[in-house]
Amino acid sequence: MNKWAAGSLSVVLLGTVLSACADPTATQEETAQQGSTEPAAPAASAPPDPYKKFDPPIAMSTLYAIDESNAFPEGEDPENNPMHQLFLDEMGIDVKAKIVTTPSSREEKLQLAITSRDIPDFAIVNQSKLNQLIRGDMAEDLTDVYEKYASDNLREVLEQNGKKLFEPAMRDGKIYALPAPTTIYDYTPVLWVRKDWREKLGLPEPTTMEQVFDMAEKFTTDDPDGNGKNDTLGLYLNKDLNGVNFILNAFGVYPDTNNTNANMWIKDAQGNYFSGSTDPNAKPVFERLAKLYAMGGIDREFAIKDAAKANELIASNQIGIYFGQFFSPLWPLIDSKKNNPSAEWEAFSVPAAEGKGPYVPGVPHNAYGWVYVKEGFEHPEALVTMMNYISDGYGAPWLVEDGPTTFQQTYEKVASDPKYANKGLNNWMPLQIAGNINWGPVFKEAFDSGDKEGPAAKRADYLRMFQEGIDGWGWKKTYLEGYMKTEYDQVRYSDYSGPPTDTLTKTESILNKEKLEAYIAFIMGAREIESFDEFVATYNKLGGSKIADEMKAYDNE
Repeated sequence: MNKWAAGSLSVVLLGTVLSACADPTATQEETAQQGSTEPAAPAASAPPDPYKKFDPPIAMSTLYAIDESNAFPEGEDPENNPMHQLFLDEMGIDVKAKIVTTPSSREEKLQLAITSRDIPDFAIVNQSKLNQLIRGDMAEDLTDVYEKYASDNLREVLEQNGKKLFEPAMRDGKIYALPAPTTIYDYTPVLWVRKDWREKLGLPEPTTMEQVFDMAEKFTTDDPDGNGKNDTLGLYLNKDLNGVNFILNAFGVYPDTNNTNANMWIKDAQGNYFSGSTDPNAKPVFERLAKLYAMGGIDREFAIKDAAKANELIASNQIGIYFGQFFSPLWPLIDSKKNNPSAEWEAFSVPAAEGKGPYVPGVPHNAYGWVYVKEGFEHPEALVTMMNYISDGYGAPWLVEDGPTTFQQTYEKVASDPKYANKGLNNWMPLQIAGNINWGPVFKEAFDSGDKEGPAAKRADYLRMFQEGIDGWGWKKTYLEGYMKTEYDQVRYSDYSGPPTDTLTKTESILNKEKLEAYIAFIMGAREIESFDEFVATYNKLGGSKIADEMKAYDNE
């Protein structure tokens, strides 16, 4: 059976049990006779409570990874702090610290626990470790408890994008872990353009990727800063080609050109995998980039500059187009404004190429990881209960119709205490999730109405918009403009949702190096676009073909 065949995650509908009432005028004898001849009516059962509180409390162990910036105050520890008490008071769950470590040692400690089969009762793990747990029969089947206990709000957070986040945790239609989502908007791209340059040259707002390329050429040749010098560059690039994947996505190509899009593997019509980096539809894109480079529209030395060095061109106001994200005004665009107060950046949703339909960005699974429950744990539903509370009280409080919940109120009260103000209380919780909400419209509506406090769930960031000077500019640009352009009708995940294969683990760095060198050579004209097929052949010989075969074999296990 195909292990990726997702089972139904429908809500269990509970029937109402109707029981007859005895006639109040009946004698005891009649009643006894009825009882002796008629079967007893079944006792009515209450529907499962998504917000049940365990009484008496139950203990449930996990792993804590705390760094120095989030260290507990003196006298407190993972089992003695306000977040631990909040879980105990609200849910009746006494979270125990089976493993306490630092973020840098987290994966090593987890691997030792898995190898020794001495794992915490629950924890967030990556795809590779989740696969070990499932194969080793160490993860509990959560299908039934999720169906019975998941709240409607939690379902909305977890089942986004066609329940794609569940796929890495499913085998034969069963759920062996629950996704712990992060917001999708941390991964979707935003196109940043020098507005003052565009308006000076009389160029339209770009609605296709071809128009973006045309604009980059004009920014290169038509002296948009008006200083009479040939010193402007149309498009930002650095040695890691950050942003090139966003351009390629506009043409329906999904490579892994930076760390947020690693392992984009595509399945063809015959059910075979190939790396998105080897898609021949990338050829015309590299032809256009090569043309722009040849005419001086891309820094001649981009191939040897890391982000910090390449960003110096933004700071010196020589870059006209930057493919980034909603928070790019905070870094690196803020340095442009610092050095030239008249510099104006504007945000656009990235447009698709002509004839390609709406733009669909390629993104990784937007999850911190997947949360398992140890096989045989007496109360696996406790994980679902925990996530229901966290979703309503922290991850997606805007979904609560009669909120705020007491969980949210308590969390915010503790967060406002100077003792904990800079501690990152979310890192003291045993797990966290973040729902998808576009804060741009929320912030803009509040800001335009004169609201000085903003939404409680994001108040700290909202208040930063009122800072004086350049910092206030960065936060306003981020939330009132950048965030407004992060919304896309669809996103594209890798078609492969399993753990890294053996060959991928061994050869990924080699393949990435081969790809990066080839892409840079195509852009710089050091390698003819016609040799793209040779690059594909080399890539596959180095491990690409074997990885694809291993992925298909894994799907068919």
